[in-house]
Amino acid sequence: FDDQLRQAMLAETRLFFRELLDRNLGVRHFIKSDFTFLNRRLARHYGIDGVAGEKMRLVDLPEDSVRGGLMTQASFLAIGTMGNRTSPVIRGSRVKEILLNDPPPPPPPNVPELIASSGEPLPSVRDLVDLHQQKAQCASCHARFDFIGLGLENFDAIGMWREEELVTHAEHFSQLKNRRTKRKLYPVDASGELPNGEKFKDVHGLKAALMKQERQVAASLFEGLLCYALGRDVSFTDRPIIEKAMHELEKEKYPVRDMIKKIVLSEPF
Repeated sequence: FDDQLRQAMLAETRLFFRELLDRNLGVRHFIKSDFTFLNRRLARHYGIDGVAGEKMRLVDLPEDSVRGGLMTQASFLAIGTMGNRTSPVIRGSRVKEILLNDPPPPPPPNVPELIASSGEPLPSVRDLVDLHQQKAQCASCHARFDFIGLGLENFDAIGMWREEELVTHAEHFSQLKNRRTKRKLYPVDASGELPNGEKFKDVHGLKAALMKQERQVAASLFEGLLCYALGRDVSFTDRPIIEKAMHELEKEKYPVRDMIKKIVLSEPF
């Protein structure tokens, strides 16, 4: 990870949204698309061949690609981390908030850090998620988004694809003036479940499940754009405008540029 890669990660997301606007593409592309924007550095990071040069360019993706859409862009994945480890908690809550317009409530005060059992000093990320479900004060809330985030576990902390999760722990021995590092590999299990109970086996299944909630994703984007345009939160008096726009845009699969036109021509704006 370096600044060159960071800049390319940011550029991919910005150019991706620009393309949706320019071509007036439907909101489903936020979930799954057959293109993205890459340069040589980001393409190498993704394991995609045939991209040369430092200029960002549109790249067509094969049908079975794990990339495409917003969730599998490195800029999105990198914010769902805890230091050098992935966090299904953060990633799942981001998907729930950004794509489904259903942000989780803030955590209660004085929640202690999850500590793995003494029998497993090097727990996998899924082990830690299971601990959430074993604690009553955590499970009631975390069950609604942790299992979404698990669907992105094949991507590491900076968005690289992986089949195994490497867990490390450094032990310090001051009297010996050295450090011993413990390591353990786990096969990645990216199965999970949406809040509506639909299960999936991997990131492809997660995208397919979210595609069935296209209207909810469209309403989330429209409401976010409306908040941005008005400079305030959406109120109950704005609900008829949102519902009317969703009804009118449904036939064309909720084109992004048409959403903005609806907002600009709306009475509140």
